[in-house]
Amino acid sequence: METHSQELPQGATLRSRDSVYTIQRTLGQGGFGITYMATTPTWLEKPTDRIQGKFTVAIKEFFMADYCERDSSHSSQVSVPTTAGREQVEYYRTRFVKEARNVSRLSHPNIVQALEVFEANNTAYIVMEFIEGDSLGQWVKARGPLPEDEALGYIRQVAEALRYIHGKRMMHLDLKPANILRQLYVEGGMSMMGSPSSEKGRYYDEVQHPVIVSSFFIGKYEVTQGHWKAVTGSNPSYFHFKKGDNYPVESVSWYDVQEFIRRLNAKTGKHYRFPTEAEWEYACRAGTTTAFNIGDELKTSQAAIDSFLSIGRTKPVGTYSPNAWGLYDMHGNVYEWCSDWYGDYPTSSQTDPKGSPSGTARVVRGGSWNGFGKYCRSARRNYYNPAHSYYNVGFRLVLP
Repeated sequence: METHSQELPQGATLRSRDSVYTIQRTLGQGGFGITYMATTPTWLEKPTDRIQGKFTVAIKEFFMADYCERDSSHSSQVSVPTTAGREQVEYYRTRFVKEARNVSRLSHPNIVQALEVFEANNTAYIVMEFIEGDSLGQWVKARGPLPEDEALGYIRQVAEALRYIHGKRMMHLDLKPANILRQLYVEGGMSMMGSPSSEKGRYYDEVQHPVIVSSFFIGKYEVTQGHWKAVTGSNPSYFHFKKGDNYPVESVSWYDVQEFIRRLNAKTGKHYRFPTEAEWEYACRAGTTTAFNIGDELKTSQAAIDSFLSIGRTKPVGTYSPNAWGLYDMHGNVYEWCSDWYGDYPTSSQTDPKGSPSGTARVVRGGSWNGFGKYCRSARRNYYNPAHSYYNVGFRLVLP
């Protein structure tokens, strides 16, 4: 079957009611849209004046990569071949147009100005100011970490813009996942995985053995409902509160999360993944050898546990103190999916183990809000059907 590029070619034209835009090049592409640099020779209305002449703009085209396609390599027309796809596209396109029109009413020096919103070619577009230069992420990648004073300056600008948006009774849900999924660097090393036979609450499957783990990045927090919504546009969580974006997402199967990761990687160009069980325990322990990363006891004041006696639900991520490496909620709140199939541990030393080659259940770690402390020990293993979702299971992600 012949296939066509999803992107509009240089020279393609888009027409709104009052303007004509000529595509110059593609700036970026994610799971929900393609952004172009374009020029227009016509009048454009701005909040304070009218500007005449040919000038450069940025245009974001609503284009769900999973469902949409071009009618031909020379067409701007978008089509959706499947019935299920048409239902999904129509829902999110309606949201795109509504949110784009809300954004077009904003005017703040720290927010890129939206100039026009229009529908054409069986899809929708938002026209914005074009600002030449690298993104902050590109700048840091090329030049290294920002000086503290400069970084704080950027943070203040973002905070001022968000305060303005919130003052308009709006929420900014398109903060880039690459920015909001905060990752911490974990230096690799050797550790004892499993538990000693003398550990209180120990299970038979926690056979202690040495592991060598390579360095990696891991989420500072469990992935939240806000993260999930920013990538998928939905929220499957059982504990779905009105102001719950900072609660961990749960009620997501292992396979649901794989689809989330696929979309996230498409949006960011990164390679997020589940942690292996060895990586998870290594990061949880943070160099400790005790039952928990804070000692041999875990109290309800130290983690979201013991639901029948205390909280009865999840808590916002970061509510309790982190471990020695700055990672939050490694004990309690929600179990966290790992990449491994559940199986017996080896007894010999392992380097970057990946778990059993096959199985029927995937490993979850860390315990949860509806379990007692002994189920949250650093070495405690549990497992669930990867096709099912559970209201006490969420996840965090790592980068290679």
